[in-house]
This record gives sequence, C-alpha cells and structure tokens, in this order.
Amino acid sequence: MKFSSKLLLCAVIPAVLFILGLAGSIGGLVYTKNQFHHYIETEQRINAGLTEMYAQGLQMGQALRNIVLDPANPQAPKNLDAARAAYDKAYADAAKVAKGTQFEAGLGKLPPLRVVHAQAQEQVVALVKVQSPETVKFLNSTETPAWRVLRGELLKQVEVAAKASEAAQADVERQTNRVILFAASLAVLAVVVAVGFTLYLRNTVCNELGGDPGDARNALHEIAEGNLAYPVPPTRYENSLMRELVRMQDSLRRLVGDVRHSTDSITTASSEIADGSQDLSARTESQASALEETAASME
Repeated sequence: MKFSSKLLLCAVIPAVLFILGLAGSIGGLVYTKNQFHHYIETEQRINAGLTEMYAQGLQMGQALRNIVLDPANPQAPKNLDAARAAYDKAYADAAKVAKGTQFEAGLGKLPPLRVVHAQAQEQVVALVKVQSPETVKFLNSTETPAWRVLRGELLKQVEVAAKASEAAQADVERQTNRVILFAASLAVLAVVVAVGFTLYLRNTVCNELGGDPGDARNALHEIAEGNLAYPVPPTRYENSLMRELVRMQDSLRRLVGDVRHSTDSITTASSEIADGSQDLSARTESQASALEETAASME
C-alpha cells in the first residue's frame, strides 16, 4: 500500500466512526424525544384527565350536598353545573387521546356509570325543588352508591394509567441510558481507533522516512552541496529513506573515490606518455645527427 493511501486510511476510518457515532446518537435522541412526546401526550395526559374527572366528581358531590343543605343558595347549582362541564371536558379529552390505545376499553366503561350518576343527581335536584322530605334518603340510597361505583371505576382506571405512565417513563429512561451507553462506547472506540491509527501512522512514517523529516532534508542539502562527509543520522529501519540516503552517500563516496583513482591513473599514464615522447624525440634527434655526421665524412 502506498504511503498516501495509508495516510488517507488513517484519516478516513476515524472520520467514518465519528459520523456513525454522531448519526447513532442523533437517531437515539430523536427516538427518545418521540417516546417522551408520546408519553406526555398519551399516558401522562390520560392520567391527568382521569385525575381531573375524579376531582370533578368529588366537586359535584359537594355542590349537590350544598344544594340539599341550602336550597336558597344560588351558587351551589352553578358549582354543580361547572363541575359537570369540567368532568365532561376532561372525559372528552382523555377519550380522544385514548382512541386506539390500551386505555380506550377502560375509558369506555365510564359513560354508562356516569349516566346513572347524572340521573341520580338530577332526581336529587328535582326533589330539592319540590322540598320533598325524601331528598336526603334518596341522596344516600341512590346518588351516593352511583358515585361510589363511578369512583371505583375511576380509581381503577387511574391506577392503570399510573402504572402505564410509570412503565413508559421507565422505558424512556432505559432508552436514554442506551443512547448514553452507545455514545460513550463509540467515543471510547473512536479514541482507541484514533490512538491505534496514530501509532500505525507513526510507525509508517518511521518505516518510510527512518527518522525526522528535518534530518533527511538537511542531509540531502549537504550531500547536494557536495559534502559527502556529512554525518547522516543513523536509523534502524532498513527500507527507509534515511537508510537509502546513507547507501546513496556511501555509493557517491565510492564513486568519487573511483573517479579520483581513475584520474590519478590517467595523470600517471599521461606523465609516462609525455616522458616517453620526450625520450623518443631525443633519440630521433641523436640518430639524425649521427646520420648527418656519417654523410659528411663520406664526402
């Protein structure tokens, strides 16, 4: 693998892990947000609606008794009507939210019980208007038992909603913990991978360069200037740039030595040739002179 590919690998893999971790964390947070929103809009809202219906049922009972005790008080009927309206509104809201959920069947049991309870209340109000002596007896024998039945079902549904709310809350907390654990695990993995690739990159650089890039640059500069005696820092990496630089320096030294030796040999040979040429020239001149002398004597 080329050095550039190794560098790219060391950069890409940690980046991919970071992107995966970020995507996983965001996805987990979105899922947790949706779960929490569902919890608020369903379990928590239904639980609040049932609690409100129970509170308004108590308020209706108190207002009805005030009507019986003080028929001339105009505020008591208003309080009764207000409590009825608030109960109906709370039920309508809870029924709308519970549609299609596990709470729909339980809430469906409340309207028939509420009808019986409302009819008993109306009869009590009618008896109060005619000042019937049977009002209190009817209140205790009919309206109160009807309310107890309705209250029992309300409390039962409140308990179911409370348990479901606790379960939903626990599920949201578990999901949040899973997201935190996932993010922490990926963070640890990213750190481990980053450290591993940092060491890998360091070893790769050492294997490729064999030392500090500044030392290699200085050595190349000195050798390029002709300083073959420059002490290249030693390295233990056989296939590195620094090792090849040392080999190149040794080769240049041998080459320069061979050139010097050849130059000395050529110089010596040239000197010997020059000496031989001078000797041959002297002999030739001597022989020419001897021939001239011989020729002169023969004349």
